[in-house]
Amino acid sequence: TSLINFIHAFLRIKKGKVGWAFDFIYIFLPIFLLIEYFTQGNIYYYDKFLYEPFILSTLPLIIYLLTISIKSLISKKEYAIYIFIGIMFFVIGLFYSIFVFIDIIPKDPILNESFFAMSLVFAVALARRYASTFMNLETTQAELQISYDKLGQTNQELANLNHTLEDKVIKRTSQLEDAHKKIIKLEKETLEKQLAGGFAHEMRNALAGAKLVISKILPPSHTGEENICIQNSSLLMNIYKHVKERFDEEDIVPIVVLMKQIVENEEDIERILKIAGEATDRGLKLTRQIMEYTKIGEENIRGDEVVNITKVIQGIADITKEMFVQEDIVLELKLEEIVVLGFENHLHSIVNNLVLNAIDAVKEITENRLIKVICKKDTDFCHIEVIDNGVGIPEENIEKIYEPFYSTKPTTGIGLGLGYIAKLISSYDGTIDVRSSPKQQTKFIVRIPLLA
Repeated sequence: TSLINFIHAFLRIKKGKVGWAFDFIYIFLPIFLLIEYFTQGNIYYYDKFLYEPFILSTLPLIIYLLTISIKSLISKKEYAIYIFIGIMFFVIGLFYSIFVFIDIIPKDPILNESFFAMSLVFAVALARRYASTFMNLETTQAELQISYDKLGQTNQELANLNHTLEDKVIKRTSQLEDAHKKIIKLEKETLEKQLAGGFAHEMRNALAGAKLVISKILPPSHTGEENICIQNSSLLMNIYKHVKERFDEEDIVPIVVLMKQIVENEEDIERILKIAGEATDRGLKLTRQIMEYTKIGEENIRGDEVVNITKVIQGIADITKEMFVQEDIVLELKLEEIVVLGFENHLHSIVNNLVLNAIDAVKEITENRLIKVICKKDTDFCHIEVIDNGVGIPEENIEKIYEPFYSTKPTTGIGLGLGYIAKLISSYDGTIDVRSSPKQQTKFIVRIPLLA
């Protein structure tokens, strides 16, 4: 039974009904023998009825073992040749034992070792099987180690890819957030322009009518025309001259008092009309600035003139020289000769706005008022700095200074200057930056591309 099971297991052959029949025979006979011996004290029935079938069963067993070994050889199963040789030794040993038992042949020392030779052949087969299996295991282990290393490398690559993907997601998210902010800003600016433009247009029409009426009463001083109030005063003086001689001195006094009252009233009217005229001029100026602000970005406003920006800055310094003297402000210029492409009035507006803002800032301090204007080349850009030692800009207001209608000068400013020049600079593909330390210094930095 052990031999049958060993051969089936070693050759990996499924045991059929014949194999199970031999298992039953070679398990049943020893059990019967032992039961009879321990119960009867002899093996009489075994010898009489079962011994001969046992001996005869060896012939079909040999045929069965030879059949499965030959089939294995034909199908080229691994180690089938060793099983076949071992079975041949088993057959020789079995027949040798039978023939010696029935005295057909004498004992032979060589043939007597047939079962040992069978065991040796099977042992060699097992050794080769185990050696091959061990080598396969080593090979498999090596392959598993290689696979493990590759898996580790793949995991590292996946980790790197995941890290890269996270960076890309973060970057893309940041880009989307920036784009979203720009869209919101653009929509806000568009709405502001529409509202401001419509408001400025209507206000301009209304103020222009009022200005026309006021100018008829109070003509501009450069025309040389007398205003109506002065004319009325002159007329009253002529009336007084005509009636003076026709009335007694006592009668003329009340008339003079009334005429003086009329003159005073005319002076009050003139003063009020001048205030109204100045307010109307300021309103018209405001509407004009608003309309100019709303037009920025609607079309390419970048000029194609060659502008010497150094001369522009020097011109601004000359124009504002008297203002610097009156306000006791020191102006320092450090200028390089630089030309850019654009409109001179745009570049004048940019620098002039920054200088005027600096003047307003240093007015808030009592001594050592200083403004510096620097113009120099920086690679492919014109680099302009306007520095003042004024009150500075609070950190919380830095982001607001370019917003339309935001002003730190509620009585003199309308809050369009910095927003206006920031858009102008942007239209020139330039940049504007501000660095401020409250109560110490404020520096505006403008960079505009040089002439190509």
